[in-house]
Amino acid sequence: NFILNVLLNPPNHLFLLHLDAKNYIDYMDDLIKKLLDFKDIFTSHRHKDKKTRKISFNDLLDFLHKASHQNGGADEIDVDGLSGELADNQPPKSHALNSHSAPTGNIAMSNKKFTGLVDPNANQDSATKKYHDDNLPLVADFGDGSDGVVIISGNTTLTADKYYTNLTINNGVVLNTGGYKIYGTGTLLNNGIIENNGLNATNKNGAVGAPGNTVRGGTDGGNGYELNPTNFGGGGGSGAGTVFISFKIIDNTNGVIRANGGNGRVGSHNQCNANNNGIAGIALSVGRGGNGGAGGTAGGIGGAGGVVTVTKQTFNSFVSGMNVFDYVLNEGIGGGCGGGGGGLGCQQAGTGGGGGGGHVLIYYNSADWGSEVATGGTGGNNGSSGTVTKIEVG
Repeated sequence: NFILNVLLNPPNHLFLLHLDAKNYIDYMDDLIKKLLDFKDIFTSHRHKDKKTRKISFNDLLDFLHKASHQNGGADEIDVDGLSGELADNQPPKSHALNSHSAPTGNIAMSNKKFTGLVDPNANQDSATKKYHDDNLPLVADFGDGSDGVVIISGNTTLTADKYYTNLTINNGVVLNTGGYKIYGTGTLLNNGIIENNGLNATNKNGAVGAPGNTVRGGTDGGNGYELNPTNFGGGGGSGAGTVFISFKIIDNTNGVIRANGGNGRVGSHNQCNANNNGIAGIALSVGRGGNGGAGGTAGGIGGAGGVVTVTKQTFNSFVSGMNVFDYVLNEGIGGGCGGGGGGLGCQQAGTGGGGGGGHVLIYYNSADWGSEVATGGTGGNNGSSGTVTKIEVG
């Protein structure tokens, strides 16, 4: 009617050990007797000179083995994932959890828990939070197809984000994105032009930048120097905006997708004043398209901007996190900056600078390519090119 309670604090590593006894009651009775019989062995082995000594878990296993093992026999040991027999002089040892094979049952942690893990995914796999964050791929997002199948047969400017199933743009037709995004769950067949270009300057004033509504636009071109209404430096071309397309299948073999900077205006050339400069293109702090070109003769000043450095990337898996456009916004990728206005020069007044090229971002599963460009506009100095980024999702 006695119960043996052995309570031990676990060592620094986690271990699992189960002794398999066919007859539990007889086994425990016999073990208690042998513990008493071998108390002298244990005392003499671990306690000498009246000094306090620390007994490890392995020491206890060693003692239990000696106390319960019959010479000439073998102890049958069953550990989760491992099993075997221990013959004479082979006491069992504890093992770290990571040295065992996969557990065959649940591991009870009582009121303790593993920390630093994230919630499991659909396959019930989990990992440390740092590993999960460092390996987070982008989410595939081709929209819901709510705008259906559309054929565009005349020049069109978008007024909202579009979520097509299939989209066809006929030969010679221009689809201006208007600074909005294009999604599609099926096929984009482009035989025309998809664009969000900067504008050409038409007089001494810089052109207005390409629109940015749900994507980033370009910046305005700078104004040319004006001596009088008939003698001026040309205005700068404006910067291109962003073209964003996320379509599962794209056929652009016979089409053009572009975000080009606008051209600078040629100035009047009736009088000479070589020391007057044009005005810089308007800087947009988040714009990272191509630089605006400097104005021409007499030192027109170029528009502000930066050059996009994002390259093509391939992602072959999907998890929750952020979609590709969020990624682009986080990276600060935007439209081009406007060109500088032209100065008023001798013989011929300065021509405004060309607008910077914008950013063409295409997200797809499979594609056939034609012309995808983000060219700077022409002017006294041409605008810098922007960037074309194609992200393939396998």
